Amino acid sequence: MKKIQIRNTDLDSNYHVNNASYMDLLGEISEVKDQDVEFINIVYKNEIRDKKYIFGQKCEKNNEISYELVDENGKIYSFGKIRRRDVQG
Repeated sequence: MKKIQIRNTDLDSNYHVNNASYMDLLGEISEVKDQDVEFINIVYKNEIRDKKYIFGQKCEKNNEISYELVDENGKIYSFGKIRRRDVQG
């Protein structure tokens, strides 16, 4: 589990985390570079609002990462999967 700070630049005009900012949050959890993402699934369960930070947790198996963004009480804000591109050297 990783603690992730919510930045002012992550917020939209309604003070929710902007959907585009979720990619930055997922990058913090997964440590996968954008160009290495083959597939991504994001499920928005609850809007992130009035939070200074959230927690990201992940489970990685082969080239696929399952993740959740949660608060300190375990409330789920988003979950999904990221598949890393299989790059052959």
